[in-house]
Amino acid sequence: MFALSVLGAVMISQPGVASEYGADYDAAFSAMLASPTDLDITFDYAEIALFVGDYEGAIGALERMLIYNPDLPRIHVELARLYARLGSAEVAERYYNSALSYNPPYDIRNIIEGEIAALRAADNPSQFTGSFFGGLRYQSNANAGPSSSRIRLGGGNATLSDQFLKDEDGSVILAGSLTHRYDLGWDPTVVMVTRANSYLSRQFDLNQIDTLVLGVTTGPELALNDIDYIGWGRPYLQGQLVTLQNQVYYGAYGAGLEFGGIYDERTSDSWTLNFGVLYKEFESSNAFPTLDDRDGINLHGDGEVHYTFDKATRLSLYGQAQYQGADEDFEAYVDAGVTARLVHGFENPLEAFDTGPWYASASAGLNIRRYDDPDPVIDPNKHRKDVDYTLSLGLAVPIADGLTAVLEGRQQWRQSSIRNFEFNDTSVLTGLSYRF
Repeated sequence: MFALSVLGAVMISQPGVASEYGADYDAAFSAMLASPTDLDITFDYAEIALFVGDYEGAIGALERMLIYNPDLPRIHVELARLYARLGSAEVAERYYNSALSYNPPYDIRNIIEGEIAALRAADNPSQFTGSFFGGLRYQSNANAGPSSSRIRLGGGNATLSDQFLKDEDGSVILAGSLTHRYDLGWDPTVVMVTRANSYLSRQFDLNQIDTLVLGVTTGPELALNDIDYIGWGRPYLQGQLVTLQNQVYYGAYGAGLEFGGIYDERTSDSWTLNFGVLYKEFESSNAFPTLDDRDGINLHGDGEVHYTFDKATRLSLYGQAQYQGADEDFEAYVDAGVTARLVHGFENPLEAFDTGPWYASASAGLNIRRYDDPDPVIDPNKHRKDVDYTLSLGLAVPIADGLTAVLEGRQQWRQSSIRNFEFNDTSVLTGLSYRF
């Protein structure tokens, strides 16, 4: 490949000979020849060569950059992607692995490993990936109970029984997700993607809040890759099942659409958007005799953006909004929220156990929920509005390939227009996460 770019340089250097790629390409090439050690100029040429489809020229320029400075992991990733586009999977994987040897940030490592998996999928159209977590959690207010026994009932003041007040507890947490991708072998690329996720919590004492959540989505994902853009879109069907106290709480079914893209290939910075509709059907029981009042359509949307400041620091922004309809208007609500998360990687302080960099994280969130009508049982003259604030700090410590120890502390405060629903909670979560 490098020889082809040298041949191109000889042709363009001849007076009156122009390339087939246009004046901008020729000017960038001439600038690179005039300053062969200027890596910025060389990279500018590589970007233009990529844009016009001269993959060989872009490869030659990027490989020349590594001759002058081999410690450029982003360039290793770019070369891997270029060789993958040319069908040289073995060379592409070698460059991907070289990039991984520089211990990139956790999110970027996941993207690189995903692209390696996509390379291998060319020989096997069926691929499974997943993650699992198991751990312990302590909560100072596990049942989200109010701190004060003074509440509103029927528009007047009342006293809440002690058994419903704030109560601390611990729990065992198990969570997992599994993704199956099947390449249909079409052009453009269409992959059937099925994702299943689960969450299980079992309390030590407060068994009435034992929870199980199951969810699944399935649908075709269409690749929107172009010379200067990497993206995807996927319509899907979805289903959910939630149990509380070992009884069905609600089931849901619906559909949605998600799409996203990578807006900076050098850092793998990305964005995603998701929109969906569900019909939630609640199941009344002896413990929850009026749950049927909550049956209704759920309209929801969410999105996220990831931005890399440098090799070690990454900012993620998450936003969501939803409307939950209900048979009774006092059970219907609209809510919206936003969360910012900062992750910073730093050198492993334990030299005897060199398993890669550690990652510290901090996040802050705000969520607002407002109900359509007052609840006549609580206060027929006042709408309920809740405002949640959350702060969290975390640490992720790699132990082995794919295995990470996790520690997180979280603080939540809820302010409400009706004091029945005000509370605060401090929680600590620790456990092990495994990705494959």
